[in-house]
Amino acid sequence: MKKTKEDLVMEIAQLEEKIQTYQKSEKRVSQDFAKVFGWYETRDTMTARFDRKDLILKVPTWSEVFAEVGKLIELKKQHEISNYGPSVSIGGRNLDQLIEGFLRLKSIEEND
Repeated sequence: MKKTKEDLVMEIAQLEEKIQTYQKSEKRVSQDFAKVFGWYETRDTMTARFDRKDLILKVPTWSEVFAEVGKLIELKKQHEISNYGPSVSIGGRNLDQLIEGFLRLKSIEEND
């Protein structure tokens, strides 16, 4: 079946909408990682050194996220080996929950 110009224009519009949705989702996930790991940066003002409200989220690259998750996996392995003491948590969230959430997100992205 041959597609008309109108069909192609509609398909392009749908694809552009999907791209925007994925970009918003990616930005939200990056910001979530930044919040969990406490990645903030200061604005270029003098008050930023003294006032916490001048801190803004540092949106990490995926390389930074993967490096941090690798560290978490290593911590989990060490924790499982020792298997003594309290559960490891970061940013008030359990290490196992962070890793499971990351792996779930990764599998979703691979399926898309």
